[in-house]
Amino acid sequence: MPTTTPWCPVPDQYKKLKLPILTITGHYDADQPGAFTFYKRHMEYGSAEAKANHYLIIGPWDHLGTLNPKARNGRPEYSPKPA
Repeated sequence: MPTTTPWCPVPDQYKKLKLPILTITGHYDADQPGAFTFYKRHMEYGSAEAKANHYLIIGPWDHLGTLNPKARNGRPEYSPKPA
């Protein structure tokens, strides 16, 4: 698990988050550990209301693909329908 950095909230900061959050990462995203760490810590320290408004999307993308997901990313073509 990544260590705490100046960009990573501490437990008291997670408790204060009240806005909806969308965390997007990909199976081939080199920054996936950071996305998972943020999501896991928010689920651990956030309020029940905030956790209910935190959405996690994991797709068949690399890091740049999280910004502009495509059905084909040098691998088999993926269906637009959720699994």
